[in-house]
Amino acid sequence: MPVHQRKLEKLNGGPIGQNYEEMKSKTVHNVSSYTLSSTEERLLRRGWDFCIENKLSLRSLCRHMHNASQQLMKSCKKKQFSNLSDDELKALKSLKSNKNIVIVKADKGNSSIVLEKESYLKKAEEILKGNQFQEITNKNYHQERENELNKYIYSLLKDGIIDQELRFRLQSTCSSLSVFYGLPKIHKAGYPIRPIISTIGSFQYELSKYLAKAIY
Repeated sequence: MPVHQRKLEKLNGGPIGQNYEEMKSKTVHNVSSYTLSSTEERLLRRGWDFCIENKLSLRSLCRHMHNASQQLMKSCKKKQFSNLSDDELKALKSLKSNKNIVIVKADKGNSSIVLEKESYLKKAEEILKGNQFQEITNKNYHQERENELNKYIYSLLKDGIIDQELRFRLQSTCSSLSVFYGLPKIHKAGYPIRPIISTIGSFQYELSKYLAKAIY
């Protein structure tokens, strides 16, 4: 490796291959009262497609590879290289610990939006109070709908419409509630949010995936 390249990498304080010119083109919109440090802003400019290296789990390795556990533990003691610089790791911890702001992806593009948490929650509550949503007071509503779906899927099995394999794939067990969140519209005044409902893990998720594939 050329000497000048090593010096540049040391100067950047980051891993090999970082394209800082490309990072500069990614936009960060800070509409909160919090002042981002240069490192925090650089971290956010990496965009939502950037993935932080996962830490290696020694417990998981020992559990699934008993025969080679001792050798694996010795080899995994070696330093793990991160794809974030030391300053960026500190900035990441700083942003995660700040309870007064919310960092979300923009409605369009790969931009990051820094919002006051209070403002973000207020925008979300205004949408939830609209006519398109209805408050459900029945605490057992979710479980009842899950049981209803499973009962219907079982009836399809009894009628010979689906097989046992598809039944187990579509039926739901210990599902979670759908998650509501909002994506700010950066090209509109006041940064209104577009409501998103993620059904991943919900009782109708697997059925929705199956129907979408069958239809399209």
